[in-house]
Amino acid sequence: MPLYFYRRQAEKENLHQSFSGLWPLYHWEITRNESGKVLDYEGRFLIFFESKSRNGARVFKLLGIPVVERTR
Repeated sequence: MPLYFYRRQAEKENLHQSFSGLWPLYHWEITRNESGKVLDYEGRFLIFFESKSRNGARVFKLLGIPVVERTR
């Protein structure tokens, strides 16, 4: 496993990017539409995890346990 990994790829009209640094310590993935609006987001740093999905739901976890969860 390399020290870091970065990927950027186009998916139809969307741009998907992912980055891992010293995985599993730091990792994020993001999908944006062609105007730059964030559609999906997922990030992890040590014991913290945050995500946002296209339907507007957001989750924050600590040690894998949901601490805050918001849905639309």
